[in-house]
Amino acid sequence: MRIIVVLAAALLAACAAQQNDTLSSRPPGIGVARTAMANGAPVVALQICSELTQRVPGNLDAAVCEGDALTALGRRDEAEASFLRAQRISPEATAVLMGLGRLRLGTDPLVAEALFQRVLDQDPNNAAAWNDIGIARDLQGRHAQAQQAYARTMAIAPEMRAAEVNLALSMAISGHAEEAVQRLRRIAADPAASPRLRHDLAAALAMADRPDEAARLLRGDMRPEEVDQAIAGYRALPSGSAPAPAVVVVPMPPPARPAAVAPPPPVAVALPPPPPPVNAAVAAPPGTPVAVAAAAAGAGITLRTTADVWVRVSDRQGKPLLNRFMHAGDTWAVPPDSQPGQLLLSTGNAGATEVLVDGQAVPALGKSGAVRHDVPLDPDALREGRTVPPHAARRSVPPPP
Repeated sequence: MRIIVVLAAALLAACAAQQNDTLSSRPPGIGVARTAMANGAPVVALQICSELTQRVPGNLDAAVCEGDALTALGRRDEAEASFLRAQRISPEATAVLMGLGRLRLGTDPLVAEALFQRVLDQDPNNAAAWNDIGIARDLQGRHAQAQQAYARTMAIAPEMRAAEVNLALSMAISGHAEEAVQRLRRIAADPAASPRLRHDLAAALAMADRPDEAARLLRGDMRPEEVDQAIAGYRALPSGSAPAPAVVVVPMPPPARPAAVAPPPPVAVALPPPPPPVNAAVAAPPGTPVAVAAAAAGAGITLRTTADVWVRVSDRQGKPLLNRFMHAGDTWAVPPDSQPGQLLLSTGNAGATEVLVDGQAVPALGKSGAVRHDVPLDPDALREGRTVPPHAARRSVPPPP
C-alpha cells in the first residue's frame, strides 16, 4: 500500500511540476522516479528507471537513477554495472562519479576520494562531494583533513545537517568526544530530530565515558540487550584513535541537466546503532538489509552482520579496507585478490558478525557482545574454527565510520 501511495504522490508531483491539467498517457519518467527515491521507495524508482533504460539505452538520467536505486537496495554489483553503463555515455558526469564513489567508500576509500575529487575539479562548490570526500578521508584515518572537508561543506550549504553530524562524530572518534557531544546535543534538541540523531549523540556520550547518559537516550528505541551491546561497542572504540564518522551520504540536489541525477535516500549514517531500520544503504542505508553477496572468486569470504556492530578489516600493516558500523543484514565481500590470512578482522560484537566462506557459514567468532581483534581472514582456518588470534597480536584498533 505504501508503494502505491508513494507512486501516486510522485505522479501528482510530476503533473504539478509540468503545470499540466490533463493526465499523461506516457509511462512515468525520471521526475517520478526521483520523487519515489525521495520518499523512500527505491523499488518503485528502480522499476521506472529500468523500464526507461530498456526503452532508451543511451538515457544517462535513467542509468544513473537505476544505479542509485540499486545502491539503496544494497544490490551493489548491479548498481556498479548501471553506473559504469552511465559512464560510457558521459565519462565525467557528476552523478556518475558520485554514485561510483559512494559504492567504493566501504571497500576502497582512496579510490572513492579520487572520484569525489574529480567532481570537485568540475564544481568546487559541490557540497555533497565535499561531504563525501570527508567520509573517504575519515575511513583512511585522515581525520583532520576530513574535518576540514566537513567544515567546507557547512560553509557552502549551512543547512546540510549531515555534514555537521559527520564532523561531530569524526571529532568524537579522534579524541574530542566532549566537543562532539556539545555539537550533537544542540542538533538533537531540534523537535524534528530523528531517532538516528539521538543515536549519534549516544555514541559521542559513550566515547566521552558517559555511558549512563548514552543508555538513557537509546532505551526509547532499543531493547535493553541492544542498548548494552551498542554502548559496549562505542566504548570499545580506542580513545584518541579514529576511524570514520557516521557515514552520511547526502543526496545531491536534483540536477537541472541529465548529468546529475539525485541519488538514493538521504542520510546514510553508519556510526550510530539504531534498531533495525529503514534508511540503510546506506539508511534503509541505515538499516536496509543488504542481500548477501554469495562468495565470489578467490577465497570467497563474506562478512554479514545480524545487528548493528562496528567492524574493521585491515591488512597486516594496519591499513583499513573496512572500518565502520554495519547494520543488521549488511554484508561486505572480502576482495577476491587478497591472500589468505593477510587481512585481519576486528568486531565489537563477535556473535553478531557472521563469516561465510564460499557462501557457507563458518563456526561463530564468539559469543554475543564479545569483542574480537585481529582475526585472520584465512578460508581454511575459518572453516575449521581456528580463528583465535595470538594474544600478542592484539592491539588497539581504530574504529569506523
